[in-house]
Formats: sequence, C-alpha cells, structure tokens
Amino acid sequence: MTLNIFIKKLNWRQIILHFIATTFFIFAFYEFAYLLNIDFYNVIKKSSSLDSENFKELMKQKNWTYGKLISKMYYLNLFWVVGLFVSFTISLIINKRQKLYWVNSLIVFILAYVLGKNDLLGWNYLKIIFLKPGNIFKNSELYLLTNGFVLLFIGIFIFYFGKSNEFVKTKNIQSKEPLRAT
Repeated sequence: MTLNIFIKKLNWRQIILHFIATTFFIFAFYEFAYLLNIDFYNVIKKSSSLDSENFKELMKQKNWTYGKLISKMYYLNLFWVVGLFVSFTISLIINKRQKLYWVNSLIVFILAYVLGKNDLLGWNYLKIIFLKPGNIFKNSELYLLTNGFVLLFIGIFIFYFGKSNEFVKTKNIQSKEPLRAT
C-alpha cells in the first residue's frame, strides 16, 4: 500500500471526534478511580492547600506510608489506561460497523496515550468546566459519581450521536444547501 492510499483511507474528522470522546472517557474513569478509596480522595483534596510538613502530619494521622501512597496513585493511573482501552475498543467497533479504516482508532489511541502521559490533554483547564455538575453535592462519593457519569455520557454521546456520525461520513465540508439571505 502506498502512502497516498494510506492517507486517503484515514478519516481526520473521525480521528478528531474520537479523540475528544476518548479524552472524556479517560477522565471519567479517572474520576471513578477515586471511588476505590474515598479516604485517599479526601486527603488529596485537603493536601492541595497544605505545605509539605502538614501533608506529612496528615499521612501520619492516616497511618500511611509513602509506599501506600504510591500504590494508591498507581491505581489512579491504571484506571486512566482502562478508560483509554475501553474508548479504543468502542472506536474499533464503530469503525468495523461503519466499514472505516481501523488505523483511525489506532491513531486516536496513540495520540491520547502520548498526550495524556505528558499531561498535554488540557485537563487542568477543562476540569474547571466539566467538574461543575458534582459541586451540587457535599458528599465526595456523589461528587465523583456525578462527574464520572457526566464525563462518560459526553464521551458516549460524541461516539454515537447521529450528527457526529454524519459529520464523519461527509466528504464535503460545505453544506448541501446554500445559505440564504433573510
């Protein structure tokens, strides 16, 4: 297969939409990961306003070692990757059903993995907006569940919404009907 044929088979619109949906899946699973240990989430939430001495004192109160802290952080990263694989699987299924090129999903997977591992997905800016729904709850569990499900719903919506599928399938950027002056 020549490079021209390979590039013609790629669907850049699908890659962009699936990348956005994958980002939502990644961070939904990241929110769900905190549900495994709410106590850890509450410590992380408190520690953002503490200096290192107060954080060490808080760890002593919880009877945590640095090894335990590292293992809890490991599970957060594990769920991040699980969200990436779930999204990759959904993307592959969509490609197979729509008879699109499977490399589109692979490009999304690699792009999301590389940008996510280098913290370049822009989550520090986007979480200000997308973690607002959980703020109505004072309870940490409900906060995490609400935000996780909202992010997951947005990701599923982007994957399966009819208009986004039409956007992926159309070859022409311009609409079929010309705009009319009113």
